[in-house]
Amino acid sequence: MPARKKLNKDRKTGKQQDFVLVLYPNDNEIHSLAYLKLTSYQYSALGVLHDKDVYTDDKVDEETGEFIHKAGDLKKPHYHFYVKFRNQRMINGVAVELNIEPHLIEFCEYGFVNYAEYMLHWGKHGGAGKYIYDVDCFEGSLASSAKQKLSNEDKLIQGDKVYRFIQSCSYKIKMSDVYEWCFKNGYASIYYSKRAHIKDWVEDHNEQFYKCHNRN
Repeated sequence: MPARKKLNKDRKTGKQQDFVLVLYPNDNEIHSLAYLKLTSYQYSALGVLHDKDVYTDDKVDEETGEFIHKAGDLKKPHYHFYVKFRNQRMINGVAVELNIEPHLIEFCEYGFVNYAEYMLHWGKHGGAGKYIYDVDCFEGSLASSAKQKLSNEDKLIQGDKVYRFIQSCSYKIKMSDVYEWCFKNGYASIYYSKRAHIKDWVEDHNEQFYKCHNRN
């Protein structure tokens, strides 16, 4: 999760304007209704579907010995949402309004931009098994605001995100793959200004696949 601010609020009595939550619309019809609410202009909300994340290790049922999941298996699709209300609310109040389980809701302790980056797995929020989503995946009335704020980042941070995208790929990539990702995420200027560096990063990344081929 992103770095938290120290709110120390009680989940039962604390109040706040902005919250984060998780939904599983594919498995729960009530969650589907909550999704429709949060993606309407009735709410100031931002959501992203995580449907490409994978497990990084095997998990076996201790009683049956059967695999619960294997490394590389896709995780259950789910949505992450950020939602901001005009007035302060309690978690239980938000749960009642959206008709979802309170344990799926938390106070937002990360800031809007930081949580938007977290939802995309950008930069420090990436890692093994975490697919890097692009800004076109944003849904909800705050999508355009999130895209605009993320495009105004420091150039060094943007360059780092391009580098991390390259490193996250589990296959040999081409410069055109990097360009396509940069264009979708508003980093086309970084692609052109750091093309030489990006070419080196791509070659370094692809070296592992040449080594595998030579061993075979």
